[in-house]
Amino acid sequence: MNDGVETKYIALNPNDDYIRGINLDQLILVDDYRWKILNKHYDYINQCIKPCLCRSCVPEEFQIQEYKW
Repeated sequence: MNDGVETKYIALNPNDDYIRGINLDQLILVDDYRWKILNKHYDYINQCIKPCLCRSCVPEEFQIQEYKW
């Protein structure tokens, strides 16, 4: 069934300021086995990304996912 909603993937860079004003349903963190992204960008994720998830339709426990490659 097609409900007319498409999935969009957006690559976010902590050095960019374009994140303000957008809404996200889910954040997928992609990193290697060391998970430096959580240590290095923890404040950025909490201060800038989490507010973008405030209108998410995804249950809170699935809003931020970790993808290991």
